[in-house]
Amino acid sequence: MDTNKKVPKDPGRSLWAVAGRLPLVGMVTAAALAIAPFAGFLNRNREEASFADIWLYAGLYAGALVAVVAAISLVFGRRVGSRWSLLLGWCAFALFWYRDVKSFADGSFLKQVLPAQGPVVWIVATSTILVLVARLSRRSWFPTAAMCFAVTIVVVPLGQYSWFSVSSGDISSMSSSAGPAVVLEHRPDIYFLLLDGFGRQDVLDALYEIDTGPFVEELRQNGFVVADLGLSAHPMTWLSVAAILDQEYQALPSERGRPPTMARQLALMAGE
Repeated sequence: MDTNKKVPKDPGRSLWAVAGRLPLVGMVTAAALAIAPFAGFLNRNREEASFADIWLYAGLYAGALVAVVAAISLVFGRRVGSRWSLLLGWCAFALFWYRDVKSFADGSFLKQVLPAQGPVVWIVATSTILVLVARLSRRSWFPTAAMCFAVTIVVVPLGQYSWFSVSSGDISSMSSSAGPAVVLEHRPDIYFLLLDGFGRQDVLDALYEIDTGPFVEELRQNGFVVADLGLSAHPMTWLSVAAILDQEYQALPSERGRPPTMARQLALMAGE
């Protein structure tokens, strides 16, 4: 009897062995943390954006993160992969956390204490939570708790977006079945013209060579108050997703920039 004959390996057992090295809870957590910023963006901009516009970007972002976690787990083991899934997941989420942190820092006493309060506060907050996650990742209960938190911050905004989509569909169907518009006998005394997403005159002229000056001047001649700083800084693009840092560049090429206070902004929008 030939004792040197090799026994063929079972492919099923090999796949189970590979799957056993993957931290499924950690991978779900990392994917959810990567998708959460996109889910929040979709819910906040539900009137302009749809799920079809954003799913590819969210899938690529989360897929790349899960692939990195899987590679780490296969090389260094499941425990190391679980820890890195939490750390990398938080980093993926924190990249989109900058604007919220900066807004908080701008409205607090840190604005007078720190010269670059936004970046400093963001780095300190991100690093602190990163160290906390690294320490707690060794606890047996923490991966499950982190997964519940990550899934929640994805499901809640997506649920709100879904509810809005269903509700807006019902409203549009009701409005489409309404009767003809009422024709007024006398012209009203007050008119409003709201141009949502209309780029500012100086920005359109400098960046795209689109001169809207005659249109704006005609509005002024007809008695309309044109609030230049109240207009959109640029057309709706995917920069709204990628611009996770300070968006002061949106005010270019004009030097007027963003009003320093909300009261001043409201005054400018009122035409003062």
